[in-house]
Amino acid sequence: LVINNKITKDMCFARFSGDTSCFRAPGQFVHIELQDCFLRRPFSVCDWGENWFDIVYKVIGRGTDILSRIKPGEKLDILTGLGNGFDICVDSENPLLAGGGAGIAPLYGLAKRLVKKETTAVLGFNSAADAFFVKEFEKLGCKVLISTADGGLGIHGLVTDIIKKLR
Repeated sequence: LVINNKITKDMCFARFSGDTSCFRAPGQFVHIELQDCFLRRPFSVCDWGENWFDIVYKVIGRGTDILSRIKPGEKLDILTGLGNGFDICVDSENPLLAGGGAGIAPLYGLAKRLVKKETTAVLGFNSAADAFFVKEFEKLGCKVLISTADGGLGIHGLVTDIIKKLR
C-alpha cells in the first residue's frame, strides 16, 4: 500500500505496508524498485511500526516523480532495513539532532525513540514554506530551533549558525 501526500510544495510523504521486521534502528533506509528506472532508489526511513514505514522525499528527478504518482494499493519491490542506523544508546541526557530539508526525515524516528531525553532538534529549511515536521517534533517534547536561508522562519542562516550559539 502506498499513500502519497504533499506536505509542502516540494516534499512528499509516503506510507508503505509490509514486512518491517528488518528495521532495527532509526536512520536505516530502503531501496525501492520503480518501473522504467534501471537502478533502485534509496530513501531514508522517517518512522516505522509493525507492518508499516514512512518516507519523506522531494520530487527532483524521474524516479521521485514516478514514486509521487504511484496510486494507493500498488505493489512495489522494496528492500528494507538497510544500513546501520543511529545508535540510540547515547550517554547524553540532552541529545542534539541537526538536519536540513529531506535530511530531517530520519531524525524524526530518532527523536521519537529518544523521547525520555531532553532532545533539541535544530531544523533547517530554505524558507518558511519549505518547513515540515516542526509540530511533530514539538509533540514529541523536543525543543525545536529553526533556521531558514531566507530568514522567513526562525533565524536567518544555517543550522550550523544555531549550533555555534548553543552551549
